[in-house]
Amino acid sequence: MDQRMSDRNAGVTTEFERDVVKLLLEAMRAVDKQEREDVGTESVLYALVSGDWAAGSAIAPGMRAAGSLGGSIGCRGTSVWVSDDAGDGVAGNPDDEREIDAFWRVVRQEEAKRLRWKNRKKKEEEKKSLELPPMTGALRTCLRKAMEAAREEGTISVRVRHVARALVELPDTRAREAMAVKKLDVSAVPKALDALRESDEAPEPTAVLVLRKAGTFGKSGNPLTRKFTAWIFGGGAGFGSAVVGVVHSEAQRKAVRRGASEVEPVDVLLSILALERSLTVAGRELPEKLTAANRGAELLRRHGVRQDAVTRVLLPTTGVAEGEPPEVGDTGDSGRRLLHVTELTASAQGSSTVGTTHLLAALLDEKGTDAESAAEIERVLTECGADVAGLRAEPELRVPGGAAQAS
Repeated sequence: MDQRMSDRNAGVTTEFERDVVKLLLEAMRAVDKQEREDVGTESVLYALVSGDWAAGSAIAPGMRAAGSLGGSIGCRGTSVWVSDDAGDGVAGNPDDEREIDAFWRVVRQEEAKRLRWKNRKKKEEEKKSLELPPMTGALRTCLRKAMEAAREEGTISVRVRHVARALVELPDTRAREAMAVKKLDVSAVPKALDALRESDEAPEPTAVLVLRKAGTFGKSGNPLTRKFTAWIFGGGAGFGSAVVGVVHSEAQRKAVRRGASEVEPVDVLLSILALERSLTVAGRELPEKLTAANRGAELLRRHGVRQDAVTRVLLPTTGVAEGEPPEVGDTGDSGRRLLHVTELTASAQGSSTVGTTHLLAALLDEKGTDAESAAEIERVLTECGADVAGLRAEPELRVPGGAAQAS
């Protein structure tokens, strides 16, 4: 898909896609096995050349070169390197810094979740520590430069090849030191990485993956998987489609990105906008039969709400807390009430499916949340420059017996 900047992705965040999360998880697990003190550029280089990554093959072509480089990195402890992997010390774009922090929280949370699962049946003294290693300054610089490279390319998706190029081009790092030790000629690597752009498949964010598996875009894949996924995310809850279930699930990821310990209504609000971003990067659109019930993002945009602006308001600027990542809890009774009012609104409007239009209506009304949450949503929308009164006045966003209808 051509992701050149257009009206469709104006006001949309530039983010690391799922492949970069996977790469950093591989790097973090390698750090644990090799008993390193931090996740540095050499750890990411090791993951690239040791795994099944096209970008790794561009850096070290052939099994011999890749194996030699990976083995060389794997046998060197943190204290061996001359470079301290400190980075360039340059302050980046505030939006990019927030995205790097949010991305790193997701990586840490997923690794902690994996370790908790492995620890569940172990004796206390055998359990793996959830104190995860920090990121080096050079790796942070590398991620920042990868974001800049993606933006220069005209895409809102940061991919593994962007990270790999920044890794190769950034001087005075452990990764460059490792390549120098093995006498790798890196001069041709940028061109080889650029060539991967032509073979890039459109990224498939988790939300789109689930929708596809639920049969939202048509029948494909295993019929049993399709029916099961559709039931879990839509049919079993009575939504008629998987969209609201996917948005509700995505809200947990938004809470993780914020560093929150539980999902809040503002996370659901951001997830409505994030779903549209996910569809954009995947080159997908909801089928026509679902569009009327899923105009939440469209109505938000109509009244001046943009995903990047909401993200800017919600993501903290305080960095990533070290130590054990918290388990993120669901919304509990408040979440169930929100979904109940969402379904009630869809029923009152005679809609055959429950969608983001009805979910947005419930979010904007105290009946769907509570006074505190409604006030927080209004604060976020106001700080984003939205016309909140105009948004609430939309006929489709009225909850049965709600404040907007009563007025």
